[in-house]
Amino acid sequence: MMELILCDIQVINRDKKLTQSKEIPAEFEDYLQQIFNTITGNKVVKEYEPRSEDSFVLKKIKQILSSQVVEEKTKKYFTDIAQRLLSKEIEAQQKVNKLNIEVQVGSLIQAIFYDDKLEQYLYLLAKVEHTSFVNDEDYSFQTGFQKELKKVFKSCIYLIDGSTYDVEGVKIYLDNVAKYWFDDFLELQEKTSDEINTDRAFKSIDSYLNRTMKKRHPEDRSIIRNAFISYFRTNKLINFEEMISTIFDDYKSVSLENDEQERIRKHLLTLPSQKCFDSLFTVSLSALKARIRATYDLYPGIKLKVEDNIEKIKSFENEEGIHYIMVETTNNDVYNSFDKYEGRIDESRTT
Repeated sequence: MMELILCDIQVINRDKKLTQSKEIPAEFEDYLQQIFNTITGNKVVKEYEPRSEDSFVLKKIKQILSSQVVEEKTKKYFTDIAQRLLSKEIEAQQKVNKLNIEVQVGSLIQAIFYDDKLEQYLYLLAKVEHTSFVNDEDYSFQTGFQKELKKVFKSCIYLIDGSTYDVEGVKIYLDNVAKYWFDDFLELQEKTSDEINTDRAFKSIDSYLNRTMKKRHPEDRSIIRNAFISYFRTNKLINFEEMISTIFDDYKSVSLENDEQERIRKHLLTLPSQKCFDSLFTVSLSALKARIRATYDLYPGIKLKVEDNIEKIKSFENEEGIHYIMVETTNNDVYNSFDKYEGRIDESRTT
């Protein structure tokens, strides 16, 4: 049974450089429970750990837990955490002013839940979006956050032992790469680095595609593999479930049956838990390049070494059934070093 112990909501007002505490009505507890369920049910999270037991937010959390019955103290500690977020958001905004980027405006929700079964506290911090609306009583313009929970930008849950207050885990959800949230504000470090996440994610995808598709469905395997490479290279933040959906939702297979395609899709979704990588991480291009580097035996005495830009290489079959590899080049000297192909290339035979 999950019990709500304490909660606090504070508006983070960067313009006035202050935090504003709000009274919380009893019926708001259901809303907090919804936020908690939404975040804890979100599989797209990244695991972190405190850089130090002396980090500011962690010390305040432990002070709150050890003085739960003293309202004045807990209120002060909640405010200390909110004011730290305000300070770090002001610093973050100053860094991106020239880029015409706005750090999202919102409120900080803090809530403590207790899991009686696990004898564990769950300390929630969630940044929720402010939206503008018109009050239907006096038609004044006001701001607040949405009931539908569409915009919980950033959230963090500390898993804390119920008796010792030791941190047993930290899980974070981010809507974008916001270093100030986990690094500056919470002083956390990744449990698994982006380099390791990128390496394990691509390796596990590539291995599975090779194992299940290379012999029976080589064209589909090549197309899908290249789609993953392209996705990794063009998206700074990888949401693993979102990536799978993007690649498979509208995919038109060459030889895969629908049920087999769905089976492959479902298995790919299990890889983060099976292969021990986060389902949310920032791409390391150096790790990706190391994974896609390969050497291909094309013909006796001819090898093709690929380190990047594999999408620039195509294969095709001419009318006589002879197989060729076609490589796009921007180097005219290399282009002029070879005899020109005199045959006709049928694009329908190109993959």
